[in-house]
Amino acid sequence: QVIQWGSDGKVAENKGITRVPPPNLLVFGAEARRKNTAFAVERFLNIAEALPALKLFVIGVSRKQQRQELIEMATLRGLADRIVLPGFLSEDELDELIRNATALLYLSLYEGFGLPVLEAIERGVPVIASDRTSIPEVLEGAIGCFSLENPQAIEQAIIDLATVPGERQRWLLVQQEVLTRFDWK
Repeated sequence: QVIQWGSDGKVAENKGITRVPPPNLLVFGAEARRKNTAFAVERFLNIAEALPALKLFVIGVSRKQQRQELIEMATLRGLADRIVLPGFLSEDELDELIRNATALLYLSLYEGFGLPVLEAIERGVPVIASDRTSIPEVLEGAIGCFSLENPQAIEQAIIDLATVPGERQRWLLVQQEVLTRFDWK
């Protein structure tokens, strides 16, 4: 069994991720280019000034060089204190972050399935995702799939979910419909 974003206790100790108050964005980043982590961080950096309380949690970045590159991106914009890179987390810590997120940014270049999309929706968190490979099949026409060639639309979606009353609930009502098509069988 492989657990990519959680931990078996050997990978990560408790990182102090408890009762993380919203608003937060969550990204599952990794060393693999396909995760498109820097692109997701750039979307946050472009809207961070408009949303001064919003923080970005980038989960799963453990390689030192990649961590330094992401921190440098944020530091150049004066936003290093708004990005959290906890590495891999325990299942409880990950669950806490997901449940308290304003949205999940899942802007991968390609995925075999994209289980975090369903996990976030099931926990009541809207997903802003790329329109690549399997992800549109998972969301099947529901709001939330965006072309990576239109980063401004992604950024506007983040702003809307964080600021427009009722927008998160509207997205969730539509996105939760996809859950009826999936089960562990």
